[in-house]
Amino acid sequence: RPPGKRCAMTIGEAHEADVNVIAWNRKDAHLLASGGDDGVIKVWDLRQVAPRKASLDAPSVDPSTCIAVFTFHRGAITSLDWHPTDASMLLAASRDDSVSVWDLSVERDDKAHQLEARHDGLSALPPQLMFMH
Repeated sequence: RPPGKRCAMTIGEAHEADVNVIAWNRKDAHLLASGGDDGVIKVWDLRQVAPRKASLDAPSVDPSTCIAVFTFHRGAITSLDWHPTDASMLLAASRDDSVSVWDLSVERDDKAHQLEARHDGLSALPPQLMFMH
């Protein structure tokens, strides 16, 4: 950043390890996704962040205010990108040699979860996970 300029906002302790990538949503500018060495994907709604004690550089944001946390990958998150026309779709790539597609508009359906529990392993999948390769 240029000398004399402050950060607009920081999110301290956003991940348990280094943050590798962030992605701004092109359709909803208040949505930000982050991915780290911990293999976790987090989605932040910057309209809902709760400010806490300001640091010397910038106002700090409470990391518990993220709106979604996906812990499905077994390796560091290396790339994130939002769908260009669907604000709820997020693509992630991981060092575990996989890519995943997530739909933030999907919520858990208890009836469907009961049916999936009858099939080996399906109930363990997050309902927002649309595709894995």
